[in-house]
Amino acid sequence: TVLLSNAGSTSAAVTIAFTRDDGTPLQVNFPDLGPGNRFSLTLKPGSTRILQTDGSGDGSAGAATISSTVPVGVSTIISGLDSSGALLSESGAGSSDTASAYTIPVDSTGGLNTGVALYNPGTTAAALTFTLFDVNGAKLETAMSVLAPGAHLARSVAGDLFADIS
Repeated sequence: TVLLSNAGSTSAAVTIAFTRDDGTPLQVNFPDLGPGNRFSLTLKPGSTRILQTDGSGDGSAGAATISSTVPVGVSTIISGLDSSGALLSESGAGSSDTASAYTIPVDSTGGLNTGVALYNPGTTAAALTFTLFDVNGAKLETAMSVLAPGAHLARSVAGDLFADIS
């Protein structure tokens, strides 16, 4: 589900492009827009639009790049359903600006395992360094990765991004 809002006084011409982790096109189907990996729409001033896929994709992880002629608010909700349509899990994310460093609180206690997702909108590879600190600020582990141009990375913190953390 992608939520778009235009709080401005001018219509927004919005384009949404979906890519897999490796940067190749990711096909989704919005019942009111049809199938594809790239969609264009107009968002009137003061309006909100909710786009929800029909869930028929292949389940690949990926990213959405949203461009607009005026600033718009963007949020996403990723839902996991079982074969009967019952909700198994749900997470949300807002849009973020491109930056060279982020601090993200994570939790891997009591059955929780925070997920981290990053996207490289650039035209060159990005070298990533992940550093995990405990609640007292002591460094626990460091991991490195390279994110190709247009590629996406989604990992659980414990056991995936940091293999030695359970």
